[in-house]
Amino acid sequence: SLQREFGDFINEGLKVIPLEVIQASIAAKPDLRKSLHKYLNWYERIARGYNYDIYDKKIVANSIRFIGVKVFHNYKEYIECRRALHSQTLWVEFELFYNEFKEDFALAHSPVHNPEDMHP
Repeated sequence: SLQREFGDFINEGLKVIPLEVIQASIAAKPDLRKSLHKYLNWYERIARGYNYDIYDKKIVANSIRFIGVKVFHNYKEYIECRRALHSQTLWVEFELFYNEFKEDFALAHSPVHNPEDMHP
């Protein structure tokens, strides 16, 4: 599974899985590519429904916006590589979704600062 293969990166939060790590894993386990594409395609379908107002935006945003940001970011180098090799349109709806919520993710996951700490 993707979690078993890339868990060290996935569990660390907003961390890009290096392309060479993904490629080495796929070389060792060719079925992993199919699993990864199925996973990314699922997010692409959800993002398309969100972007085109097919799905209720509040429900989708509340349900998967943070995990969606995390997944896109984790696999960003792989996505960019596949686009360069095959088509610039791969996972573009998912990227639009990611771009819409990445700032929310950063704000929600940043350390909470005590306003009193800002003044000496």
